[in-house]
Amino acid sequence: MVRKLNERVWKASSVCLGGLLLFFGIIMMQSCIKDDIGEAGNIPGMGNAGGELQAEAYEFHQDLILGTITGYDGTSSVAHLKSDFLEIVGTAQGSGDQVKVELSITNTHLSECRSAWFRAGTVFDVNLSGYQNAILLSPVNICVPPNATKKITLFLYCLNLGMHGSDGDASYEMLGVTTSQPVLDLIELLWFKKVNYEHYLYYPEQDLDYSVVRAKLQDILWIITNGNGEYDVDFINALPDLPEGVFPEYIYDLNVTLPDCWCVDECEVVENSGALSYVAFLTNCTGTPSAEVDENGNYTVDGFTFNVQTNYQQTEGTIKFESISEPALGEDGLIETGIFTFWAPCRDGQITVTTKNKDEITDVVDVNEVGQAIVMDNGFMIEFISVVAENGGYAYTFNVVSDSCPGSNK
Repeated sequence: MVRKLNERVWKASSVCLGGLLLFFGIIMMQSCIKDDIGEAGNIPGMGNAGGELQAEAYEFHQDLILGTITGYDGTSSVAHLKSDFLEIVGTAQGSGDQVKVELSITNTHLSECRSAWFRAGTVFDVNLSGYQNAILLSPVNICVPPNATKKITLFLYCLNLGMHGSDGDASYEMLGVTTSQPVLDLIELLWFKKVNYEHYLYYPEQDLDYSVVRAKLQDILWIITNGNGEYDVDFINALPDLPEGVFPEYIYDLNVTLPDCWCVDECEVVENSGALSYVAFLTNCTGTPSAEVDENGNYTVDGFTFNVQTNYQQTEGTIKFESISEPALGEDGLIETGIFTFWAPCRDGQITVTTKNKDEITDVVDVNEVGQAIVMDNGFMIEFISVVAENGGYAYTFNVVSDSCPGSNK
């Protein structure tokens, strides 16, 4: 079509001045058409281009319900993943430090886990003027146990250089995968590369600082959204590859349905965990932990009641939740979740968790990263949900899930 227009203009320009004016008018029209497509530095909804983000929508599994997406304005310390852990709420995944969002995901299936697949290139439209729209550059899989709700924090990259970052007053709409070709070209270069926080957490690189990777990728994205699109391809090519099998090989194809449950790390087939007798948490803090209890010293959550004991077995820094419910959490083989929040006077990088079921099976694990989930030998899953500064100390939240996640597709 463009070739035919140019041929017409060339003929017209050889006849009269009016033809020349027509020629220049069509050239200007062609320039506008290119701009609408979204060249680097002029992509709708990105940089300073104005307009609305353009995206191809996709759907999550029908058993999953996504809650409202809001901004998170807390701080994190993820520069050196071995020694620091995040002060965030929920499972932390994704990459970027300009925009952080929170949302909950509920799995309505009563007996099977479900994967919430966030596709690479997913864009998030913010509702506040002057704030940054955001994008996910690498896929994220959130595994949600059956009949449970998981709260997550997604780290995202900024699409609007110079605008405000995430804020607790902001909400976001997830639109789908961007249709901007310059951004899609970047994402294709990042296929199966280590990009996200969780990639460097689970598959660490001795000589590579995640914070450097994160900052460099943000700069590259800004070169596309606010600049001329000429970025350092060699840096991207040099990024380490993810181990084979972390994602399905068709993860980047929007036309392929992804597995219902790709959750081997959290959702292994385990024996019946039975009813929870108690869960105890040991910190390395000097001082006594505490929990919010009633006048009888009992802690109640989701219909389950526990008697709380501190400095359990005369060990400082220990808090124990002893079940006094009938039926107890997980009794009769039911898949149930208990949320345990306690306060400790220090921020500890490693919490020792002990669970016991009513069949006298006890297991002990060490949990040292927010977002980490461990299936214990006795069938319970322990998930470190959050640690936040509070009242001169820190509030820790853990999930305990019975009979976690039978039937993985992975």
